[in-house]
Amino acid sequence: MLGLSWFRRSLLIGIGIGLSLAAEGGGIIMYYATLMLRDNNGGDTDAALLGNTINGLISLVASAVGLWLISKVPRRPFYLFGVFGSVIPHTTTVLLCFLLTNGPLKGWLILSSMLAFLMLQQGAIMTVGSLLLTEIFPLRVRGLGVGISLWFAWMNNFLTSLLFPMAVDAFGYSITFVILVILCCIVGIFVLIFIPETRGKSLEKLEMEFQGESKESVNESKINNEEEKNFK
Repeated sequence: MLGLSWFRRSLLIGIGIGLSLAAEGGGIIMYYATLMLRDNNGGDTDAALLGNTINGLISLVASAVGLWLISKVPRRPFYLFGVFGSVIPHTTTVLLCFLLTNGPLKGWLILSSMLAFLMLQQGAIMTVGSLLLTEIFPLRVRGLGVGISLWFAWMNNFLTSLLFPMAVDAFGYSITFVILVILCCIVGIFVLIFIPETRGKSLEKLEMEFQGESKESVNESKINNEEEKNFK
């Protein structure tokens, strides 16, 4: 399958989507929220644990809202809204970490930024990205394409989660979140350039659009038609 140009294109887009699911820092917030809140709220571990519990509840609600909205709004603008919208809470976190001294007020303000980001991450980015992965691959290669894309998603999640505490130790929270802002912008540009609108299109139409009129797709279509005739 890798010899087919349309499959390589779909696969590269799928890998890009997979990488984008973790690039904005969703896994980082879920894994390290307690540590981050404790470091910035003056060392109150109980408040940090409470804040992380709220993160989980907001993620659950945002996912439900995203599932409700995804059939009512265009996918591509919704995806872009989540990606570029994430720049705002991350930039707010940068300013809070840079300007305020550690204490309860700073901790609660950072938690508010986390919650705003998670609403965008879980409600838009994860919901739309996961759906797009199932739409950009034809049925006969969907398992392979989605599997490879999700491998890259989890590998990116592993790497960002591994490198986050190292980056905080080396640069501090402000610079680390500046990096996340840059990653959000890169993902947004990728979506603008490569991700098509899929809402309102059948899977068969999407398959034709991704395959185009390439020689490989035409030949493969002929082979499939011959196989169907022989089967009948």
